[in-house]
Amino acid sequence: MALPVGESDAAETTAFLARTSGLSAGETAGYKACINYWVTNSVFALMDVAYILATKDTTTALLNLLNTNFTGVLNGSPTFTADQGFTFLVNDGQFVDTTFVPSTAGGLYTQNAASIGSYNRTSRTVDQLYADGGAANAANTALATIAPKFGGNLIASINNGAFQYGVANANSQGQYVMSRTSSVDTFVRKNEASLDSKSSDTSVATIDRSLYIGGYHANGSDVTSLSTGDQIAAFFAGGALTATQADFIAHGFNLYMAQVGANVY
Repeated sequence: MALPVGESDAAETTAFLARTSGLSAGETAGYKACINYWVTNSVFALMDVAYILATKDTTTALLNLLNTNFTGVLNGSPTFTADQGFTFLVNDGQFVDTTFVPSTAGGLYTQNAASIGSYNRTSRTVDQLYADGGAANAANTALATIAPKFGGNLIASINNGAFQYGVANANSQGQYVMSRTSSVDTFVRKNEASLDSKSSDTSVATIDRSLYIGGYHANGSDVTSLSTGDQIAAFFAGGALTATQADFIAHGFNLYMAQVGANVY
């Protein structure tokens, strides 16, 4: 479903590449393919934060592709593999803090219009309550998370007081996007295909603490209950998306992964 990208790089692509150094030819080609695609398909501006962890080094991995705000902060010492991402050690305080707090950032992510997504490279068929990323509010009454493989299901929620989805999912590996498009309407997609949608989950107040990657920001900085042992290659959060827009964002990430040989679909 790739759409043509013009020969000239978008200004957004040039601006991001200017913040990097020493990239390989594959990494440079990947960023160009991804960001140009997002701009061409008018989804670049629908995100608040976007990170490609499958890159040259940890410094580059923590950069927000969209702008100079919300540079990620690495906690602990997860295993970093160039052009693949971070593998986090469960229950060891390893995660990336995006520093993006939806309730105070003034961004696109709001109570009734929000999205999150992750790219999980680990092929896991064994059930584990691992979260690719997310957070809860201080009262633990609003959740935003993607846990790809527990009890045979994808477990996910976005601005809801409990886990909204328990959708059959045989393998953790893949790219996930979840979007809330109104006070009651949500959907979740994997590898640019629908997993499920609902029109019955009333939203609750927006998350008032920062979103984590590789874990779940619960009370304080605790990620113990929903940290992950999987390898995470990318993550984003932003405003409401249609299914088509969600797939455009997913496809852009996958274009990058293909250029560095890390794509899983």
